[in-house]
Amino acid sequence: MFVSMAKVSTLISCRDNILMGKTGHLVNPSQLDNFWKEDFQPPKTDAIRLIYVGRLKKEKGIFSLIDMVKNQKEIKLTVVGASEDVDKKINHQNIDIIKIVNEKRKLIEFYDQNNITILPSYTEGYPMVVLESLSRQRPVIIFKEIEHIILERKGIFVADRNLDSLLKTINYIMDNYKSIQLSIKSNKLPDNEAFINQMQKIILAN
Repeated sequence: MFVSMAKVSTLISCRDNILMGKTGHLVNPSQLDNFWKEDFQPPKTDAIRLIYVGRLKKEKGIFSLIDMVKNQKEIKLTVVGASEDVDKKINHQNIDIIKIVNEKRKLIEFYDQNNITILPSYTEGYPMVVLESLSRQRPVIIFKEIEHIILERKGIFVADRNLDSLLKTINYIMDNYKSIQLSIKSNKLPDNEAFINQMQKIILAN
């Protein structure tokens, strides 16, 4: 939640329920810029290529996801965001562990090299990884605990936190990939410039 302090405090939030009925302003945080909208790479759909981008923490659900897919040879999982110590503890043939990527173009390349983004978190507020993936026209899989993040966006799919449900969701996406990509294109994703303009208007008005 964003809070701007003036003579009278103004609540600024990215979600309505965070305001808890109080008067405030809703904004759409975003780090997307023109780099995310350029040079789209068509996905390869000959195999299942999942990507996770984020911290390797228990609450992010990444370790339970790894346990789920580590013996599924038909699934390739790329994990982006590992620290040195975590990198050495995960060793499975179908899982690639990548260090934290700070360079924007390189991160975009990782999204483009895969065909489904997965966000297995137990809790989330306003995950940027969803915006990043949809901006690259890659579908997103989440689990039921965070289905509130979908809002009106197309291309986000909800699975139960078990292998059977996950595989069913993956197979549905792979079987309908082209039509799902078309629906993703209809999303109106917030960008960084619009977010900054929102904040400026709110601050200057108070």
